[in-house]
Amino acid sequence: MNSDYTTETLSDWKEIKQILLLFNVSFPRSLIDRVGDLEKYARKLAENAIVFSICMEDKVLGFAACYCNDKLNKQAYLAQIAVNDAYRRLNLGSCLMKLCIETARQKGMEKLILEVDDDNVAAQNLYAKYEFIKTGKASGTSHYFERIL
Repeated sequence: MNSDYTTETLSDWKEIKQILLLFNVSFPRSLIDRVGDLEKYARKLAENAIVFSICMEDKVLGFAACYCNDKLNKQAYLAQIAVNDAYRRLNLGSCLMKLCIETARQKGMEKLILEVDDDNVAAQNLYAKYEFIKTGKASGTSHYFERIL
């Protein structure tokens, strides 16, 4: 990663909510359409997930949120990953993905799962790069993918 970029782990729901608002329309379906109340979702992420941001100076370029709390099944869940359109193709998504994979391993997880919309080709390409395999239909417009850690 370029030394001009920094990564942070966020735990303040208010900071997380600001990032969710910033990236709300960065997905084929907005975050609000997918999760509803962003404040409630930000609080849930702050309490239960690990949220990473990648920044340059004071600008948030991307973020990822990963749950690593299913100790029984040893499965982590990548809830969100996004990079600002203007900063794509700089390997920032890869940096965030590596952080999530390594953190899940460190937390004792054996599998990383996620759900992706069928029309989100950019995300599917990133997941293929990291050897995620499509495992089944999640909804009428999305699929589950997983990767053994």
